[in-house]
Amino acid sequence: MAKPNSMYPNLESEEVDDTIVTPGPKTAHDDSLRSAKGMAAVGAVVGFTLLGPITAVAGALGGAAVCTGLAGEGKHVDAARYVGKAVGDVGNLVYERAKGLNEKHHITDKIADGVSDGAKRISNAVAKK
Repeated sequence: MAKPNSMYPNLESEEVDDTIVTPGPKTAHDDSLRSAKGMAAVGAVVGFTLLGPITAVAGALGGAAVCTGLAGEGKHVDAARYVGKAVGDVGNLVYERAKGLNEKHHITDKIADGVSDGAKRISNAVAKK
């Protein structure tokens, strides 16, 4: 049964199932997904380096497909998963280090302030002409 919407009384909203689904124990799928993301990154970088942005997309999709086993099973899939997992781990490490540096030195705030100041100077220079 639809109930009235408190914010918009003329609209009715549907009942929503509020049950919370908790994830089960960590499975091999979790590692496979992380590996697929890492291998997609590798494929994108290699594809972009070789032939450009369209090949980067194809490389990312191909790397992820191999990692997830869509391309079949075998030693190549295991190797792709190991490479993808390693790249994913390095990516997480780089992200955490960059996040720590940003929190300590406020790098993004300084960049935003610099861009804002530059835009104001350009605007003032254009307005004077």
